[in-house]
Amino acid sequence: MNFKILIACFLLFSCGEKHPKERVIEIDKTEQAEKSPAQFQNGVDKRNDFLQQRIAYFKKIQPVEENKLDTLGNFKLGKQSPADFRKMLELNERVHNLRDLIPALDSLLKTEVEIISLNYQNEPSAFADTILKKIQQKDFKNLNVLCDPWGENDSLSMNICWLEYDLSENKKKWSRHFEKYDISEIPDVDPQIRKFLVVSDPLQNRNIEMQLVKRGDHWYLLNFDY
Repeated sequence: MNFKILIACFLLFSCGEKHPKERVIEIDKTEQAEKSPAQFQNGVDKRNDFLQQRIAYFKKIQPVEENKLDTLGNFKLGKQSPADFRKMLELNERVHNLRDLIPALDSLLKTEVEIISLNYQNEPSAFADTILKKIQQKDFKNLNVLCDPWGENDSLSMNICWLEYDLSENKKKWSRHFEKYDISEIPDVDPQIRKFLVVSDPLQNRNIEMQLVKRGDHWYLLNFDY
């Protein structure tokens, strides 16, 4: 067995494992806000700005996608090519996605920010691997609480954290991206930061650097860099 095949076999085996069962741990929000009021408020503001921008974008593209669907649907079914029929199914899914997501995001925007932790956030290596496994296995629940609560994280990590409230096509894209991956820690002198190199497709050398930050006793996603 050559070296490349050996690597592929290892990745298939290691990445097929389930991520740990999640347990939600409540964190006293008042205590967090009192310890770091400016940072806490920055995190709230960044979250709300992100949700407002996503709602605005979805509202902008919704009528465009509905119009495309209506145009395709005006053809008689028997006259559609297989490609047109597939496109209609994709547009139909996208339009229904948008109709569900806009009110869901509106509701979240009106909801007070939750500060919770998950049981694997106290160990950075396990936390980093679990984020990837959740995306790989299309388990997007609770990803939105894993971003830096101080709001110092980058835009790509924000998109990762809010995949639960994204279009299906983006969920599928990220799930495929981490279908196979290898992860290794990059040494760093800052005890509050952990860096990991993620090779999501070893044969194409597609690398991502994931950075975690420690806030209190828990680790959060800080940056997600290509």
